[in-house]
Amino acid sequence: MAAAPIPDVPRAGQREAIAIYPRIAAIRGAGDIVPETENITTHLAIHLLSSPSPPPPTLRILDLCTGTGCVPLHLHSLLALHLPSLHLHGIDISPSATALATKNLIHNLNNHALQQTARAQISFTQADIFAPKSQQWRRSHWDVVISNPPYISPSAFNTTTSRSVRNYEPKSALVPSPTHALDQNRGAEETAGDTFYPRLLDLAEQVGAQVLLVEVADMEQAVRVARMVLAESKGVWAGCEIWRDWPAAGGEGEEEVVEVDGGKVRIKGEGNGRAVLAWRGGDGGRMIGKKSAFDSG
Repeated sequence: MAAAPIPDVPRAGQREAIAIYPRIAAIRGAGDIVPETENITTHLAIHLLSSPSPPPPTLRILDLCTGTGCVPLHLHSLLALHLPSLHLHGIDISPSATALATKNLIHNLNNHALQQTARAQISFTQADIFAPKSQQWRRSHWDVVISNPPYISPSAFNTTTSRSVRNYEPKSALVPSPTHALDQNRGAEETAGDTFYPRLLDLAEQVGAQVLLVEVADMEQAVRVARMVLAESKGVWAGCEIWRDWPAAGGEGEEEVVEVDGGKVRIKGEGNGRAVLAWRGGDGGRMIGKKSAFDSG
């Protein structure tokens, strides 16, 4: 598929400092989204639309820890005009969040901020991704898994987040529950925010995802997650790279890499570490234009 133009959507100013939007609050408009999350979501859409290989007949995207559903809404606003067959599904443990995500979908449809196809192509389910029982969404195949999970450690929540975030943001949307921590991470402050990532890698493997994109707090956490991708995924993933806040920025000069357990992981863009992208060989690489295992495209 030739490179496709991205439709106009609201854009937050580059490097604009704003508070995190509350997950249990209305998101008005498909592009009304935290700037860094919008940047990495848009960058993923560009990769999917710019790949020379044709997409699957129906591109299926699973958003874990969806909150108010702004990521599926935003992705649909970017992809729907170019990929007529889509299925985007958001999962969140909070029934209030999934109810609001559905309201936001209806709100954007009624205000013509989304294509009417979104009515049938976007859906939400309340579920605990740590629950052992099999659910329909886990028995299905998904091409892409994306997640902005709780990733802030308890001490960072108390010392680095703003008062407005601490007072109005649901803590469960930001700080992982200690009950979900791996045994080796219990009581370890440095990795207390990493709880969700092994589970996300495991679920992405279970549903056959070819591409995985997870948001992180900073570069230190990004490196730890990249280490999980390379060392703990049983060879499932052919490659990964780290995206900064503005992954499309830069591009001039020497390529930036970081050494992870003896290997090299490319770093894209400018700003702080914001996301880790992983892809499988073959179909996964072709889906986002990766020519070889660690080719950043």
